[in-house]
Amino acid sequence: MTSIVDTCHVYMDLIQLADSPDDTGRLAVETPFTISWGVKHPWDESTPAVLSINLTDLSGRYSRSPGDLIGHRLTIKPEYQDGESPVVSSIFDGYITRASNTVDRDGNASRISVSASDRLYVLRTDTRQGPNTDAGTSNGWQWWITGSSTEEQYEQWMKYDGIAHFSQPYFKYPLPYDAADKVSIIDVFDSTKTARDTTPFLDLTIIRYVRTRQTDPARVPAYTWQRMIWDWEIILTGPSIIDDDGYDIDADDFTYPDPGRVRVIGDQLASTDQLYTVLELKYAHRYDSTENGRKYTFQRDGSRSVRIGSQAREGDTVLNLDINWTEYANNADSIVSNIDTSQAIKALTESNNRTRLPTIRFESARNKNWNYYYPDPLGFILPGTKWDDTVPSVIGAWGMIGGTITYDPTNPYGAWTQETTLWPIPTMTDGQPTCADLTAMDSDATFADATWRLGALRYVSKIEGDNQ
Repeated sequence: MTSIVDTCHVYMDLIQLADSPDDTGRLAVETPFTISWGVKHPWDESTPAVLSINLTDLSGRYSRSPGDLIGHRLTIKPEYQDGESPVVSSIFDGYITRASNTVDRDGNASRISVSASDRLYVLRTDTRQGPNTDAGTSNGWQWWITGSSTEEQYEQWMKYDGIAHFSQPYFKYPLPYDAADKVSIIDVFDSTKTARDTTPFLDLTIIRYVRTRQTDPARVPAYTWQRMIWDWEIILTGPSIIDDDGYDIDADDFTYPDPGRVRVIGDQLASTDQLYTVLELKYAHRYDSTENGRKYTFQRDGSRSVRIGSQAREGDTVLNLDINWTEYANNADSIVSNIDTSQAIKALTESNNRTRLPTIRFESARNKNWNYYYPDPLGFILPGTKWDDTVPSVIGAWGMIGGTITYDPTNPYGAWTQETTLWPIPTMTDGQPTCADLTAMDSDATFADATWRLGALRYVSKIEGDNQ
C-alpha cells in the first residue's frame, strides 16, 4: 500500500481523511486512485464522473458494514489550491454509491473498495415531478412546456438536488413527458439537441457535465456545458497561434498545451469509430385530446432524414437521434424541416474524415497547467504529432470529451496524470491561409517560420517507451 502524499487530500462529508493509517480511528486513503469521466461521442448520454478508491479502516467501524458508507460525500482537493473550503477548485465532489470489503494479499480485511459518483448521478436518477406552474399544468404531465422552455424551470428543479445551474443552451419546442415515464431532468437535456440563433439549428457538439472547479463554494457543484466547436479560423504561423482577429491564443492555456509536456501513448493511429452517411431526426406531433383528463397528446411519429455524404462508404450507417422536438399544428416556426442541420452535418463529416490519434496523456511533471487534471471537457490545438506529413487526416483541433484521471505519487512522470479521449473539433470556417494571410498576422515570426498548415500539428517530443 502506498499512502497518499501531501499534494492532495480526500474528504468525507467535508472532513479530511487520514493520509495514512494512524491511531485516530479515521479512514485512511490508499493510492493510486482514479476518476473516470466523459463520453465516447459528443451526442452520447451524459455520464457521471466516477471515483474508484480504496480506504483503510483500522477501527473496523465500516469494515463490519461497508454499506454504511453509501450516501456519504467524497471530495478530492489538490493542496496547491487556496481556499478554506475543501470544495474550492476540487478535482471531484460526489457521493459514495458502492462499497465492499476487500482482503489484500497480507490478509488485511480492513480495506474497503469504494466507488463514488458525482451529482450527475443524482440528476439522472431523479424522476420527481418537475416544477410545473399552475398556469401551464395539465394532469398527467411531468412537464408542461408550451413553446420554448425557460432557464428558471430547470434551475428550480436542480437546486433541490443541491446543484447550481447557471446556463443552458436555448430550447425550442421541447416535448413534454408523461409523469409515468419517470423522466429525469438529464433525460430532457440529453435528448434536446436543438438551439436557436436566427433559426433553430441542430447542435451535436455539446458536452454536458457537473463541474467542481469553482473558487466559490456556493457554486460547487454546478451543472454546465461546453460546445466542442470553434467559431473562428485558426492560422498557425511559426511559434504563434493566431485567430482571424489577430488575437494570439498561444497565451490561452485552455487551448494550447506545450508540446513538450504531452505524451502520446502507443504508436498506432485508429480509424474513425463509425462512418455516418445519413442523419435521421426523430420528433413528435401534438394532437388535441381529452383522454384521462389530459389536454393534449404527443406522439413520437415524425422522422426526417438528411444526407451527410454524397458517396456510399463501406461500413457506413444511419445516425438516429431523438431530438426532443415537437411540431405544433398551425405553427410554421415549429416545423422540423426548418431546423438548420448544416452545422451537425459538418461535425459528422469531420468525424468521418479525421483519423483518430492514439491516447494522449497529460502528466503533472511535464505540464504545470492544472486545467488538464479536472474531469472537464476542453478544446485545444495539440501542436506536434509525428504523423503530420504522412497522415494529413490527423490534422486539426481536438477536444477532450472523456478520460481517466489517476493520482499515483509513485509515478515518475508526476503524481497526477490524465489519459484522454479525443474528438475532432470542427471549425465554423473553411479554407487554407494564403501568403498574404500569413504575412499579415500580428506575430514576431517571419514568413520563413510559417510552416504550419491551417490547424496543423507538428512533432511530438515523446512516444511511450521511446527515449528519443
